[in-house]
Amino acid sequence: MQPENRNIEHEPSDQAQFANSITTAEKINDLVLNIILTDLQPFSIISDCGFQKLVNELEPSYVLPSRPTFSKSLIPAKYDEKCEKLKKLLETAEHIMLSTDGWTSMNMEGYKAVTAHFITKD
Repeated sequence: MQPENRNIEHEPSDQAQFANSITTAEKINDLVLNIILTDLQPFSIISDCGFQKLVNELEPSYVLPSRPTFSKSLIPAKYDEKCEKLKKLLETAEHIMLSTDGWTSMNMEGYKAVTAHFITKD
């Protein structure tokens, strides 16, 4: 039996596969985070058997981060990212109009809202 000829240049290295798996994990983390934030899902969705099975079927090598990882690391990082993006966008506005509103819930909890309206050159 002859040894198999392999072209090493075209085979992904272990390091490249590792980098690709990190990228895949980061993408999936971002997608799961998007589900939580966009659809207002509770962090407990991470622990739901059906959700875990879905994720495992889609990407068996992916390991879901823990609920504390989402709440103490991923969400604050996403918040900081969005704040920076908003600050840069507001820097381009010539005029900003602010409106406020306040109300009290049936439980006597007070709420205040501030809304900013602006038009950019784009």
